[in-house]
Amino acid sequence: MIKNIINFAVYNELRIELGDKDVKVIYRDTVKILREILDRLGIVYGKMESPQCLSYRLISHINGDSNFSKDADGYAEYDEFLIEKVSGHVTVMHRNLKSILDEIAKSVGFEFENEKNSNDFNEALINFINGQKIGKISQMSEDEIADNEFISDADWDWWCHLSDTMKYILIHDLPNQEEETGIIEFYDENDFDTEADIYDRDTFGILLGEYVTGLYLLDDTFIEPVLDNINIPNNVYEIDDLDPLLYLNNYILSISFRDWSGMISEVMFNSIVKFNKLESLDLSYNRINIDELYKLSKLNHLKELYIRRVMDFDDELVEFNETEFSKLKAALPHSEIMM
Repeated sequence: MIKNIINFAVYNELRIELGDKDVKVIYRDTVKILREILDRLGIVYGKMESPQCLSYRLISHINGDSNFSKDADGYAEYDEFLIEKVSGHVTVMHRNLKSILDEIAKSVGFEFENEKNSNDFNEALINFINGQKIGKISQMSEDEIADNEFISDADWDWWCHLSDTMKYILIHDLPNQEEETGIIEFYDENDFDTEADIYDRDTFGILLGEYVTGLYLLDDTFIEPVLDNINIPNNVYEIDDLDPLLYLNNYILSISFRDWSGMISEVMFNSIVKFNKLESLDLSYNRINIDELYKLSKLNHLKELYIRRVMDFDDELVEFNETEFSKLKAALPHSEIMM
């Protein structure tokens, strides 16, 4: 992936990214293109398989490496595709840069005189494509623009690379979940299934954008998501922190562990205080170290803290005496503490 993106343009299923040293043409929907390559090769895969699993199948097959680990970094080349997996993130790029950029230029009617300067060509092509987009939008009515909602490439890529557990946390109590998503089962990372294809951007992407990540219009107007709270379901057991969900930090006002019946560890508290817009936190009916509660003083917007029937790590009910409660209240002067 290019760390410092100077400019970019979207052309159909491709994204042209210009970095400070190079240019890359990336397939915008990683899961979709991985599935297409697997289909070409006749490799069977599951509907719920993540980009990491799909790329593992491809890299090990294409390279003939039966010892390739699912967690390892790697890459493989097949036809026009370069599949790259680095630190758990999967990217599929076009291998033949010159040919694909020339093809795009011809398709959009772009002509460039100085063919010897590839950097100038790349930037000029990107600007040309973006200029065409602006021109088309300027001729559209407000209703036409509003009718073209979409989830951004970055938001979709973030969703696809989330663990199954984090996906389940986000969608288990969405409005109309049973009709629109249809969670069939969830036990752990290896037992998650839904009726809807949660990796199908065309069908699931709009629902995800509406409720979780937000949506964009063609003129780059952003529509904030409905989601403003995270509820940890009581059948989720193995989570150390909520850091993967910090991507949604700007929208999350409430987090609830109520009835989770788990242990709110030091690591989890360190994660919670990163949600700096948090207004409500419910830790009721869980095990905590009460000393960790003082970290919540970092949450400047916290208005409500629920700590009803919390226990210590020895499963003993925590009883706050008057001195302890006064000390906690002093640390959280703007928060109502419900015990």
